[in-house]
Amino acid sequence: MTHVKMAFASVIRMVDKLSVLIFILMLACYSYSIAQSQNVQLIANVDDYPAVGYSDCWGYTAPDSREYALLGVNNGISIVEVTDPANIGEVDFIPWVSAPPYGWYDLKTYQNYMYVSSEGSQSILIVDLSALPNPTSVVGEITGLTSAPHNIFVDTQSALLYAAEDFHFNPAVRVYSLADPANPVQVSTIGPANNGTDVHDIFAQDSVLYIAEGSNPTIGIFDMSDPSNPTLLARHPIPSAGYVHQVWVTEDNHYMVTTEETPQKTVKFWDIQNLSNITLIDEYPGSSHLAHNAYFKNDSVYISHYESGLKVVDFSNPNDVVEAGFYDTYPQGESPEFHGAWGVYPFTGNGMIFLSDVETGLYVLRFVQEQGPQIVSFPNNIDFGSIEVGLTSDTISVTLQNFGTQDLTISNISDPGAPFSLHNVPTLPVLLPPHASAVFDVTFSPTQTDTSNGTILINSNDANQPFLILSLTGRGFQLNPAQTGVYYASTGHQGNTPGSLISVDLTTGAGTLIGPTGLSAIPGLAITSSGDIYAASGFSN
Repeated sequence: MTHVKMAFASVIRMVDKLSVLIFILMLACYSYSIAQSQNVQLIANVDDYPAVGYSDCWGYTAPDSREYALLGVNNGISIVEVTDPANIGEVDFIPWVSAPPYGWYDLKTYQNYMYVSSEGSQSILIVDLSALPNPTSVVGEITGLTSAPHNIFVDTQSALLYAAEDFHFNPAVRVYSLADPANPVQVSTIGPANNGTDVHDIFAQDSVLYIAEGSNPTIGIFDMSDPSNPTLLARHPIPSAGYVHQVWVTEDNHYMVTTEETPQKTVKFWDIQNLSNITLIDEYPGSSHLAHNAYFKNDSVYISHYESGLKVVDFSNPNDVVEAGFYDTYPQGESPEFHGAWGVYPFTGNGMIFLSDVETGLYVLRFVQEQGPQIVSFPNNIDFGSIEVGLTSDTISVTLQNFGTQDLTISNISDPGAPFSLHNVPTLPVLLPPHASAVFDVTFSPTQTDTSNGTILINSNDANQPFLILSLTGRGFQLNPAQTGVYYASTGHQGNTPGSLISVDLTTGAGTLIGPTGLSAIPGLAITSSGDIYAASGFSN
């Protein structure tokens, strides 16, 4: 009997231990579920090439306000349209190098062109994006590099492209003019002859170039007011540095952030208002202690932090940076290893954040700083382009989405009036729970040959934006009848852009755009006695 009691007691203790173990496991799972993000919302995860893998990402806002994520896949470039958060997906794929064991990509844009580098190629690919969302076209390559560039940067202010020949010291940086974006021309190099050294990544604005000098380990700062003659302004050492990986600077040129792609090194913040006395003002370790890239936007710093995922740091007080949010794309680990988040792009026009993960592809995210309802419009403005008088444009859909944490009530969507029209407006008021959306349509029907502007005022209970203004613009043009005394000419196609009809000032030779013809080639024009204009076309775009 005693043995039975003892055995029974042992069973009870085993059950108790099992219960405790289950409780601990449940608590761990719960902790994991609530710790994967803070103040950052997941909109979509696009993982179309899991067997291939991914590298960096960038973004492109088209002239029609459509938003695209540019994702480096290790055998090409995936272009993902993210204009409508409810309909995110790849619209084009550009195959390129997949040199084993990697094709690591870097991507930047200028005007309607994308420039792509890869460690699998000694050239830089040039892609015309003007046809999006239709297929893009490769229009050329920059050749003549000594090694495979790991990173590139485009200074849109100065129309300069910088190529970093990582681990190749002579030259370390090549500088190209983008005066003709489809045909860049090298204007200078930075190497030992003009105080250059190693390079891993680069940033430039206001005619000043900042170089993360890799194994040197320093930040080199150069005057680029004369792009043909780079001049060293300062070289700042990183204390107890690892591999000096990346550099970025605030818009006012007051502060700089640097990362070191070495375990147990911090993200560092610097006061650079006096280049003769650059001062370290704060550091941020991150939970995995291995950061990749960091970018300033307004008072925030967005960091792709490998196994820690996206980290958002509040920089409103530069002397005391604090973590404000995160989204962990690699929850299975938190070590200083090269898994998880590679690139981040926070510069979209609609507040979305693009994050590329080495294993799981593109993440479309949003940083939510305030609690409560938050209204977002996709797109946030509409340009209908040129539409012939008497005709109606294609319909453009507007998606209103609640990115907040509480219900959003939209109480009014104002009518912009002619020549703009609203269609399929939801019955108001409309209640949108968090993440829910409502859609309405807009068209443009010009009645005269000039530019029309309009606004749609959207009222909601978003305390930070109770009156959302959606701007509209469009231009009316008249093909027929022809006007007496006006000389007409036509242009052929330029890349993927169809030809246009123009009027010509015979005194100056200047042409004034009338409107698009929709034709790729126009061998001739004819005008009848009644004033009708006819165009002869060999083929249509």
